[in-house]
Parts: sequence; C-alpha cells; structure tokens
Amino acid sequence: MQRRSIISFLTLASFLFLTPAQAKTPAVNSSKKTPQLAENVLLETTIVFNEKGQAKVTFQSNASKDDTLTNKINSALVLYAYVMHHGPENQRIPLLNQVQRSVQKIATNSGLQRADLITGNSLATVTGKDLANKGLKVYLTKESGKGNSIEVKPLENSQEILLPSVFYMFQDLTNDLSENGLRFMVLAMGGMNKCYREVPGCKGENAESLVKAPSYGLDLAVQIISKVTGAQI
Repeated sequence: MQRRSIISFLTLASFLFLTPAQAKTPAVNSSKKTPQLAENVLLETTIVFNEKGQAKVTFQSNASKDDTLTNKINSALVLYAYVMHHGPENQRIPLLNQVQRSVQKIATNSGLQRADLITGNSLATVTGKDLANKGLKVYLTKESGKGNSIEVKPLENSQEILLPSVFYMFQDLTNDLSENGLRFMVLAMGGMNKCYREVPGCKGENAESLVKAPSYGLDLAVQIISKVTGAQI
C-alpha cells in the first residue's frame, strides 16, 4: 500500500511561524541529516507505534528551519487527505468529524489551546497484537516541474494505524508549532473539512480530493490570515 500524490504547495512567509524573539519551534536536528535522506526529499516523517499502541513522530529534513515548519504542516494535511481517501470507507465521516473536534479543541472562544487530541479519541486508539514497530513514513519530495510529491509508505501492511497516525501527527505539531503556525494549521484543517463537506469533487472517495482538499485548506487559511493581518502571503 504505497501511494504518491503530486501537489504544488504554497511557500509561506516565515512570520506565520515565528514571532520576534519567541516562537517555540521544533529544532531541526542536523545530526539526523544522513546521506540516506535523498537530496530531493524535503521532509521525511516517521510515525512508529509501540506495543501499547502509542506513537512517536520524528522528522528528518533537508530544508531550512522555516521551510521545515511549512513542510511539516503540508505533510500533516496531505496525510489527512491520504487517509480520507485510502483509509477504511466506513471511517471517512467519523474521521472528518473527529478532525473537526480537534479543530474546536485547539481554536476555542478563549484563544488557541495546545489541546490533547489523543485522550478519549477512539480513532487514535490502536488495538490488537504485535503493534510494536507498526507505523508509516511520509516523504515530501521536490518534483522538478511538478511541484511537490507526497509518498506514504506503511512500515507494516496494516490499515489499523492509518487513522491514529493522522491524530498523532496533528498532536505533535499542536505541541511544537509557534502560536502563529498553530493558527495557520488549524485554519487549514478546518478549510479541508469545509472542502470535504461543500465542494464538488472533494469527497474522500474521489482521487482528486488528495490534491483538492489540502490546497483548498491552505488557500482558505492564507485568505483568512491575509484579511486579518493585511499581509500579503
């Protein structure tokens, strides 16, 4: 079960992620920049589960810190789109609804919250035997003349880790992005859900949703932030 989708991503202004002299941002660990990471790979995301069904998310990057943050959000959104399309058909609506609950947990009336997206979330729960080392890798690569490509490679041929992987990816970024980055991500998540609900051809069963939903979410987030801040992104 290996899929690739081509999508041209926006390059976002760094102020979305960094505010002067602050911004808790995940460090790009240069010690992990190994020769095994191909030159055209912008970001490699690894999500691995342990025997208790809990996942750890790690990243390797060939990009600058600012671009890495952008690439992490792009990868999370496209992983969501991938699972909406390739995951269990009867879980598409529950997945959409649970992502929307995650949006509401993060974007509250009292402001942005670094919410717990895992506890009490049945779709983030993995059950069964031999869970250790099950997971997947997400590669964001640069395709000459085509934009960027997302490739998802399960480490084990198992469907059961697909839905939980979406929430562990969003959880990792919820914990680590700056406030501006988190705001952008949650707007894009909500925008994707709007696309799935309202835009023709954007239903999860349609292959074109792999590109259309993330692009719609990113575009909507840019529009909202540009309108609020007056900045051109």
